[in-house]
Amino acid sequence: MQLIKNREEWADIMKGIGITAVVIGHQYSGLVHDFLYLFHLPLFFFLSAYFFKPQENKTEYFFKQAKKLLLPYFIYLSVLYLVFYSEEIISIESNRELFKLLARFVIGGRALVAPLNVFWFITVLFASQQMFNLAVLKCSKKELILLGLLSYCLALINNLFFQWFWLPWNLNVVLAVFPFLVAGYFYKVKENIIPWYFILVIGIVAILTALFVPNNTYDFKYNLYGIPFISFFSAILMLVFIKFLSELIYHILFVRYVFVELGKASLVIMYLHVPIQYLLDSFFERNVFLMTATALVISVGFYYLIVRHRFTKKLFLGS
Repeated sequence: MQLIKNREEWADIMKGIGITAVVIGHQYSGLVHDFLYLFHLPLFFFLSAYFFKPQENKTEYFFKQAKKLLLPYFIYLSVLYLVFYSEEIISIESNRELFKLLARFVIGGRALVAPLNVFWFITVLFASQQMFNLAVLKCSKKELILLGLLSYCLALINNLFFQWFWLPWNLNVVLAVFPFLVAGYFYKVKENIIPWYFILVIGIVAILTALFVPNNTYDFKYNLYGIPFISFFSAILMLVFIKFLSELIYHILFVRYVFVELGKASLVIMYLHVPIQYLLDSFFERNVFLMTATALVISVGFYYLIVRHRFTKKLFLGS
């Protein structure tokens, strides 16, 4: 079967699927929640490494990614912080209260709760990319795999014995993310030797394990990494299948267009969907379809506005 290999098309479709799963996942609990959480954020980490190219100039890479990820992070966080904590800011009566508000802003990660509870993703992605670049430059392929295994084992220790422990910006989560970067990086090299019908079987197995194996899920923010090794490999199998599915979707014109546009706007949707859902919750009375559709439409609409001007692209997209 001949599948599309255009980076801009299938990768954006895959990101579109991932961000839709993120938005829906924040509306559900139980089985649907656990199923979507197994793969929706690992998808973005996996893709980040799939297209990764080692950067010899580490300083230049640091500032390039800081501009791309951290500048929009602080812009969105500053605006939304003022919107949702305006009453607390206005009513500050002591230095202690001011310190708490500023500390929450600076520390980020787990300190940021709804409607800012997804911001940890950006800081973890940034730190993971920096760590991965150093690892690729310094390590052989075997050493990189061993480092991924060590990182995963340390993440499990954090999960199983010290779940209460977390770092500013949720930097401890980098340990759990690093193995997905290793997997995405090496999958690009090996994917052409895997026949499409085997990927189809992989997808069926992944879906069945995700749906019927209890606790087979991820919640990175709170150091919850599911069943040791089983959840990691279940997530990888899901990602391989979703990549295959994304290449198939390319041939379905309207569906392709929808997911490509969602994929292009995925970071904007990541920042805005929870605040939008938070504001609209009382209007839609937890109607999942309306909440999801409205969050996606408003976020994509904002994306279309900011890409029209160079200045707003720099501020809100880091480009």
